[in-house]
Amino acid sequence: MSYEDTGLQFIGCVLGDHTKTAITTRIMTGAMVGTGAMHAATHPLEGWTAPFTWATDAGDKPFRLGKFVEIAMTVMARRNVQHSQAYARRLTVLHERATGQSSGMSWEGKV
Repeated sequence: MSYEDTGLQFIGCVLGDHTKTAITTRIMTGAMVGTGAMHAATHPLEGWTAPFTWATDAGDKPFRLGKFVEIAMTVMARRNVQHSQAYARRLTVLHERATGQSSGMSWEGKV
């Protein structure tokens, strides 16, 4: 993670795309949550939560790629947002880079 001077005196929180939180989650000022993270712990969400982290009271573990993409596509469809194979591929590459886990998927041009 890198720090960026926003030039602002106040900043709330920054939530990445497809971030999920449990009901009544307290989000502290300045919290930063990476893409695809899920916070379902009883403690407040604060500091940095890495992308694709499944955070519960039992600890943190990586969010499984297949389940993540399935949920993301379902939520997008509910909001009448068109998803594409290219978008799913971008999420796959981001997940692989963030978690260090290979999806086992490959396609022409994958970087």
